[in-house]
Amino acid sequence: MGVILLGGGLIFGISKEAPILPLILIVYLIFIWVAYSVRLSIIESMRMFLEEHRAGKIIYFCFSRIMDNGLISLQKVSGYYRSVLEKIIVSKILRRKTVLMVIIFSFFAFSLVPLGFVVNEFFPKEDTNEIYVDIEYPEGTKKEIVQEQSLKILDDLKNTSFAENTLLQIGIGFSNDS
Repeated sequence: MGVILLGGGLIFGISKEAPILPLILIVYLIFIWVAYSVRLSIIESMRMFLEEHRAGKIIYFCFSRIMDNGLISLQKVSGYYRSVLEKIIVSKILRRKTVLMVIIFSFFAFSLVPLGFVVNEFFPKEDTNEIYVDIEYPEGTKKEIVQEQSLKILDDLKNTSFAENTLLQIGIGFSNDS
């Protein structure tokens, strides 16, 4: 459970643009964890209850089949997938087509970032117009001294040629531990 919450939290922290998506993912993962954790106890208690009735045996059989194989059995899909892979391995032309499609797909996927279709926080702007200055004073420093020293630094920053606007905030730090 901790791994699920940690993974969901990491995804939640990365995706600030659309926070509802990671939230849905976390809820889904918790639902899967709960369903998997209580699966055996549900099946056992249902089996004991439903064995007493004929209709209950049918319901139990259907329910246990769904719990074991899912709503849709993937055996047919698995067989088809296996036969397609075997055909690709055997045929030289199909191997070439497959490699060509992988190369085309990779080229397309990797070209999305340089073309600007993928906007990501991992590629921040390099040319920002803001400068942050964080000054920490020793514990116990009087508020008047902090304000006086900070105003001196603010005046120095105002006098620089590149500063259009300056802002002073006292008592607010960048890190969580200040």
